[in-house]
Amino acid sequence: MSDNPSSFDHAFRSADNKTDDNDTIKFYKPPKQIVFFDTEVSTSYKRISDTGAVKEDGTVLHTESVGRLLEFLSHGDYICGHNIFEHDLKYLDKEVKGISAALESVAIDTLYLSPLLFPKRPYHSLLKDDKLESDELNNPVNDSIKAKELFYDELNAYNELPSLLRQIYYSLLSRVKEFRAFFSYTGDNTDFVELSSAILNEFDGRICSNAELQMQGLLIRHGIAAKLIRDTGRYRFYNLAEVRYLLKKLEEDRHSPVISDNAWEFAKRKLSEQYSRSDCLETVLNMMNEFEIVNNKKYYSDLIEFIKESSYEDFYPDGKNSVTVSTIHKSKGREFDRVYILITNGSKWSEEDKRKLYVGMTRAKKQLHIHCCSDLFLRYSELCANFFNDESLYPEPAEITLQMTHKDVFLDYSEKKRELIFRLRSGDRLTIENNYLIACINGKNQRVVKFSRDFSDRLRDHAKRGYLPCSVVVRFIVAWKNDKHEKEIPVILSDITLKKDAAPKP
Repeated sequence: MSDNPSSFDHAFRSADNKTDDNDTIKFYKPPKQIVFFDTEVSTSYKRISDTGAVKEDGTVLHTESVGRLLEFLSHGDYICGHNIFEHDLKYLDKEVKGISAALESVAIDTLYLSPLLFPKRPYHSLLKDDKLESDELNNPVNDSIKAKELFYDELNAYNELPSLLRQIYYSLLSRVKEFRAFFSYTGDNTDFVELSSAILNEFDGRICSNAELQMQGLLIRHGIAAKLIRDTGRYRFYNLAEVRYLLKKLEEDRHSPVISDNAWEFAKRKLSEQYSRSDCLETVLNMMNEFEIVNNKKYYSDLIEFIKESSYEDFYPDGKNSVTVSTIHKSKGREFDRVYILITNGSKWSEEDKRKLYVGMTRAKKQLHIHCCSDLFLRYSELCANFFNDESLYPEPAEITLQMTHKDVFLDYSEKKRELIFRLRSGDRLTIENNYLIACINGKNQRVVKFSRDFSDRLRDHAKRGYLPCSVVVRFIVAWKNDKHEKEIPVILSDITLKKDAAPKP
């Protein structure tokens, strides 16, 4: 392959008895050619039972021979498929030891690109895990063609993105193995941008530094029930402890690609019992209900894909007797009887700003209230049912909330606390002691989280301004893994509320 030809020279060896294991496959390398492929796996033997592939010129391969598949793949500069990192490459590695590591640098996975480039509920019914019975539907050639069509849809979507957003994606993901080959293929070898300022500029109005949390705190303090559309940070919905427990129960004694109604109800009941006090339970149950609605037959592989391509807010419950606090971006696709929009922009509005505002305004079904710090709506005052100018000066909020992410904790510390963490649930209360979060488990205070140095510094900075911790709540418990650990580690992400003290610390 053009970027790293040696990686393939040592990788492609025969995988069956029809090819001499000592023969190295020779390559024909037209510039930036992609070969799309798919493998089917026997549910009984957990080995590859059928393969298919298609080149960009339409040449097709359908074979049970892994050796012939690898030879066919060697005709391209890149290989591409749907969920190949978690499925195809793993099973190829069982046939040819070390092949997955050799192919990673040239592997493009449409599953990872899909939520990035189609964020509005991406879902593509590409087939995996030998889950359908008929040859027509279970043909890996058909899946290869679908992967090809999806890839070019994704490529077109990427090429239409604003230049700054493409730079952000490149800076964030070009060194991540699941995206590395895609950026190599696009040729976007741009300079890395300063991410903090670039993200704030690109996503202005869609993200904010704890403003949602501050608003939620103000409402609750005044006796108004408020729910926040919460963010999982870098962690996917798939990584929530509640979701992993559900999948574990569904996997137990599974002998068919289809989840039976009894197994589905059993897993739902066990989830509800095990996580009865979890704040995330209702959201996970909403996910299960939505999956049932769109899938008459519940295939396990379909469920995995559905979950991986979903986000927490997709299934967030709408409280009838509470206020939902959200950015405009997170509110897309949702409607409310009354909507209150707070605008901090000045008089300069770009076309993108206007589109964002339009999205926010159209969330209202009955009443729309807009609060702004400019004369933007002055010209429309006659169209408003009520219009007035508030010249009051307001003090700093009495409370602020810090939403912890993976960067705020020592992740390795959590590995030692695995058993304790699994006893906690979303919504549980914790306390702070020096640089640690403490949980009361079986009547005994136990350290479960250690702050990073940067987060400890942030807490000290807030203390100098008079903001001291008054409450800590577990937001999520998520699975995390890096190259240093063989097993995934449970990590606690918490919300820490700080209250304004009359005497700031020196």
